[in-house]
Amino acid sequence: MRGRWARNEPFSTDDTYRALDSAYCLLGSLGAAEEAEVVDRG
Repeated sequence: MRGRWARNEPFSTDDTYRALDSAYCLLGSLGAAEEAEVVDRG
């Protein structure tokens, strides 16, 4: 997603939700529960 965003390429709503879910999972696995909660709230 970062590469597409950097090149100003469009991405769908599904792509956005997928990126947010990936960020949530990554933060959770790193033990950053508060940050993951912020991502989850959108």
